[in-house]
Amino acid sequence: MTDHDQTHEFPIGAIEKITENRGSPQASDLQCRTLIDAMPDIIIKIDGNGKINFVNQGALDITGYIQDEMLSMSLADILPPDELERFQKKISERFANRVRREFYLPESKLINRELGLTPIEINAKVIEADKAHPEILFIARDLTLRKSLERERIRRQKYDLLSILSQGCFQEIDATLTEIAEEIQFVSDNLDPTGTAHRRLSGAIRTCETGRSLVEEMLSLGEPDMARVCSLSLVEMINASAARVSFQGRIETLPKQNQAALWPLICDEVKLISALENLMRNAAEAVNPENKSGEKIEVHAENVNLEDGVEQTGLFIPAGEYVRISVLDHGHGIPDEYLDRIFDPFFSTRDKGDSRTRGLGLTQVYAIIKGHGGYIDVQSKPDIRTVFAVYLPAFRKQIVEQPETSASAGAGRILLMDDEEIVRKVAEQMLRGLGYQVVFAEEGREAVGLYRDSFEAGHSFDLVILDLNVKEGMGGRAAMGELLKIDPKVRGIISSGYSSDPEMMDYGRYGFKGVVGKPFHLADLKRVLKEVLTAYP
Repeated sequence: MTDHDQTHEFPIGAIEKITENRGSPQASDLQCRTLIDAMPDIIIKIDGNGKINFVNQGALDITGYIQDEMLSMSLADILPPDELERFQKKISERFANRVRREFYLPESKLINRELGLTPIEINAKVIEADKAHPEILFIARDLTLRKSLERERIRRQKYDLLSILSQGCFQEIDATLTEIAEEIQFVSDNLDPTGTAHRRLSGAIRTCETGRSLVEEMLSLGEPDMARVCSLSLVEMINASAARVSFQGRIETLPKQNQAALWPLICDEVKLISALENLMRNAAEAVNPENKSGEKIEVHAENVNLEDGVEQTGLFIPAGEYVRISVLDHGHGIPDEYLDRIFDPFFSTRDKGDSRTRGLGLTQVYAIIKGHGGYIDVQSKPDIRTVFAVYLPAFRKQIVEQPETSASAGAGRILLMDDEEIVRKVAEQMLRGLGYQVVFAEEGREAVGLYRDSFEAGHSFDLVILDLNVKEGMGGRAAMGELLKIDPKVRGIISSGYSSDPEMMDYGRYGFKGVVGKPFHLADLKRVLKEVLTAYP
């Protein structure tokens, strides 16, 4: 017996007996009918002409029809043409086989009331095959949840494999491209700047930088986000994301609750804004580019409490309190065959000749949301609407506002260790411009000595910024270990040009209070300094 012929956990014989009664049923039959109506599976009886003459409550719940509607329909109304053809072929085979009258279709589809396709598995049986007009007992099980589970499992497997790849292969590629660009730059610097060779080598350097940019994007996919309580409200993050999206219509930000009522989040504001921006840009691209109808994109936010023990269909996250952010558009939608692939790297429905096509936007969204311990769900009805729903864990613990200290306001002494002179010069301009006094060290041992002298003299540094990797001498991680021996309350920030380094992703494990990437950006540096100085007074 093949998989396609075997029955599949359906009590088809018992159901056949219960549905046989056409007269005044006995009390036991009424009880059986009640049991059938309570079954979540679809149970339908069809006459020899394909007309439906019996349905249970499960069929009505799954299809969305009312009983009178379904009893006026035929099998051709609820099965797509190709599935109907498969079904009829099986029926014909069973007419010819008087012994085996049952059959099983593991993969099929059902047309629901909204003209959508519901995945189902079917068990059927030809009843009274010796009569001129036999009946067919049709039992189907909704596979929507099972399909969703499979889809989510595959997505997570792909993401995990990508994370492993990004932390190995792509780091090597990034280092190789950097080395190539440096070597080309060295040769280029010794050529006539007006010559053809210099121009060609400059182009090669730009190509290397483009490659590094792509590699950096791939590296970011496998990188957990540094979690912290947001200083921006969710409404501000939504508005910041919307402001960065070019759209001919209107992005309507409509939080269902006011700003104060939305629960706070633990998140990386920069990355969350980037994820929301990608979702809104994806929605804008789904709408007709000319958008002459003035269609808008709607963004909602609300608190949701997923209760323990209550089934949340299609959601694969633990029970708890979440903030749900929904991005809705009325564009062309996502075909069913693409739903399994929309978060895959480099997958895009755009024309491959489109220079903007990179196919990493939704992959980055998935990585960012997963890195925050959240979940992203998508529901789409082609040419009607598409909704991306993001669930982020809420942080209900009361947040105590710390008063501004003189240091957090831009006053204090900072020790910065970095072995590159250009980095020290840029950092000096930024930090002095923010109002801080700055002392520099070129490697870890020098930084430890300067900190020890200052600590023993009674005027410790307010904050230390340590470069993770230096060409010669002690690096930032080892230096932080030495500083903690001197002063367990030292406030250290780790810095590196490689955001995927373990110390950057899990900086707290190594005693650091914050992290900042290189090259330094004034806004990021200002924000991180304020956060660390405020959180650790």
